[in-house]
Amino acid sequence: MSMDLFLATANEHKWTQTFFIRRFRGCAQILNEFSVVSLQIWTFHVRCSILFLLPVHVPFLNCSPLTADCLLIRLGFARVVGCRNVRPVKLLFIGDIVGKPGRKAVGYFLPRLRKSLGIDFVVANGENMAGGSGITPATASEVFEAGVDVMTSGDHLWDQREVESLLESEPRFVRPHNYPEGTPGQGFCVARKEGLPPVGVLNLQGQTFMKPIDNPFFAAAEAVDELRKETAIIFVDMHAETTSEKIAMGRFLDARVSAVVGTHTHVQTADEQVFPGGTAFLCDAGCTGPQESILGREIEPILRRFTTYRPQRFGVASKRVMLNGALIDIDDETGKARSIERVSELLPAE
Repeated sequence: MSMDLFLATANEHKWTQTFFIRRFRGCAQILNEFSVVSLQIWTFHVRCSILFLLPVHVPFLNCSPLTADCLLIRLGFARVVGCRNVRPVKLLFIGDIVGKPGRKAVGYFLPRLRKSLGIDFVVANGENMAGGSGITPATASEVFEAGVDVMTSGDHLWDQREVESLLESEPRFVRPHNYPEGTPGQGFCVARKEGLPPVGVLNLQGQTFMKPIDNPFFAAAEAVDELRKETAIIFVDMHAETTSEKIAMGRFLDARVSAVVGTHTHVQTADEQVFPGGTAFLCDAGCTGPQESILGREIEPILRRFTTYRPQRFGVASKRVMLNGALIDIDDETGKARSIERVSELLPAE
C-alpha cells in the first residue's frame, strides 16, 4: 500500500511549511522542511520505523536525523490543527519563597527569566511567603501578579488564618494532597494556558520527621492516575524532610510524571538528574529569600536558641537575597523530561 499526502500552510509571505507523508507499508517516510506541522491523527496505533529522507534534525523526535525506531503513528484520518515550532515546554519551579525578600526576588527575576530562558510555565512553593510562615490571600496575589501560574505549599500551610479563604477560592493554589479527607482545598490541579498543553501540578507532604498525615505514595498513585486522564505533563512538589523519602517518591513516580522536585529544607541540592523513565528529579530546590541567614531566618536568634535552649523569635533575614529553583524541559507530547538544571539568581543589592 502506498499513499501521498501533501499538506502545506503559508503565513502570508513570511514562510511556507511543507509536510509530506509518503508511502506506508509497515513503515512511513516523512519529509519535513523548516519546522513541524502539528497533526491530530486518530483511529488505531501502528508500531513502525521512520526513515527520514532529508538530512535535517527533527527536534520533536529527539533522535538521529536519519532514523527513529518505534514511533507510534495513529493511522486513518489526519488533519492539520496548527503550525508551530515543536520545542519542549519549559517549566520553572521556584523553591520555598521566604517572606517579603523572597516575594521581592520573584517580582524582580520572574519577568526577566521568562524572557531570557523562554519560560512557558511557572510553579512556586509559597508556604513561607507571609512573614516567613504561611500564606495569605494578599501575599499570594502579589506572587500570582508577578507571573507564577500555580502555587504549592507544605507543612506551614495553616500558619496564617486567612489561608482558608485562599484554599476555598483560588484554583491556582494547591496544598498537600495527602492531607486527611475533608481538608479544604485541592491537592492537585490542571492548569491551562493558551498555546500550551495542559499542565498538571501535584503537591505532596512527607511523613518522616514530620506531622503524621496520610501515606504520600498511595496518595500520589491515585492523583497521578486522575491527572493522566487530562495531561501527560505532571509536576510534583514533594515537600519532605529527608532525602531518602524524596528520592523514593521520584523513583516511585518515574515514567509516570514529568518531574519530582523536593522542597522544605531550604537548601538547594546538586543531584539534578533525569531518571530512566523520563522523570526529572532534584532533592531540594532551595529557598527563594535571604541567604545570609539560617534557612531564611535571622542568624542570632537561632544561635541563641541552640546555645541557651530559650524560646526566641525567628525573624526573616534580609541580606543576600536569591531566587532558587529548577528549570525543566519537558516533551509536550510524551510528558517526559528532556533535561533539568538548577537556577540560582542573586538579587542586586540596593
